Amino acid sequence: MKPTIHTIYTACICLLSSMAMVSCGQEETAGSKETEQNDMMQFRIAHPSQQQTAPASRATETDFETNDRIGLFVCGENEPLQVGGNYVNNASLTYNGTAWTPARPIYWNDGSYDVYAYYPFSSPILSTDEMEFRVAADQSTAGTADAVGGYEASDFLWASAKKQTAGNDAVALKFKHCMSKLTVRLIKGEDYEGDELPQDAEVFIHNTVPNATIDLAAGIA
Repeated sequence: MKPTIHTIYTACICLLSSMAMVSCGQEETAGSKETEQNDMMQFRIAHPSQQQTAPASRATETDFETNDRIGLFVCGENEPLQVGGNYVNNASLTYNGTAWTPARPIYWNDGSYDVYAYYPFSSPILSTDEMEFRVAADQSTAGTADAVGGYEASDFLWASAKKQTAGNDAVALKFKHCMSKLTVRLIKGEDYEGDELPQDAEVFIHNTVPNATIDLAAGIA
């Protein structure tokens, strides 16, 4: 019998002269936009389940989904990550189904940077080396427009990219799981009477720790 599996966890001459002037102005504007675009930080983000960095469509235990938000910190290379005073402090990036967009554009500056990201987004952050996190006791609750579901909210993800500098390449952030996943398999025993296992079976798990503090610089709970 197949076991039941549950898992928890962006005038002619004058006229010609005027046209030439307009043309030059448009080229300068286009060039400025292109330069501005290159100066903006771009991000290529991958869920832990993704072997490649192709766009994802859903954010449960396998992918991110539209309107998911991550938190982002950027500080100078080898500088300590702090709650405030970094180059970027807990910026929110939202997934639109194709790309991740920050609430405000983030521009490169001279130098090299270390980038840290986490999911799900939380604010305010009171500590970067002991960020408080709690897994939900009931992870079956569904997500809403303003909050992720109980399962997603309990799956803390973290990523980092060191020594990043201005350029055309996006900052690659490959997320990993920071919490433990528990899989419960219900298997029919020899003394069980019946053809199928009950779909409403209750499983109680004892002696577990639902609270944690997370070091955002190291990605360790």
